[in-house]
Amino acid sequence: MQEVDLTETLEELEDERWDEPNFDSRLVLRANELRKKPLCELNNEDLRLLIGQQMSLDILLPLEIRRFVHGGFILFGAQGRARVLDRT
Repeated sequence: MQEVDLTETLEELEDERWDEPNFDSRLVLRANELRKKPLCELNNEDLRLLIGQQMSLDILLPLEIRRFVHGGFILFGAQGRARVLDRT
């Protein structure tokens, strides 16, 4: 498992900047926005959206597993879909 700086964004970690979307899709706009947000600021819903879209899994899945181990949420995927389940 690679260690990442949680103050960095997905764009910074992957050294890849996406162009602004040229069509009106709320999902695409939100995913693009989340790539610019520091990992430490991503909430469970943000992670659900990104992981559900199969984005940056090598970075985001270990982050989600750490949150689960420390009492947070976990994402379960089935046929490309993900949902957030409360562990308590």
